[in-house]
Amino acid sequence: MLTYVTLMRYTRQGLESIDQALERFQATREKMRSLGGELVFLYLTQGQYDLVAVSKWPDEYTGMRFLLDLGKQGNVRSETFRAFDEAEIAKILGR
Repeated sequence: MLTYVTLMRYTRQGLESIDQALERFQATREKMRSLGGELVFLYLTQGQYDLVAVSKWPDEYTGMRFLLDLGKQGNVRSETFRAFDEAEIAKILGR
């Protein structure tokens, strides 16, 4: 599974419907599972970003499909980064 870190900011629409956030989080988790992904964690944060998530995906295409669908909902804008664990770093470094 590939690991991704996603940094999100609420849009005006997302803030106007913030009372529904917990329901949206659960629906997001279920959608990810249905696509073969996993939401490892999701945090509400202070500062430049409102939410930070770590997710795992079977391939980059499935993860990207999910992120595009998330963006279409209009509640958040996101930046996503591929993350590499220690075993992957060892492979990258040829060890």
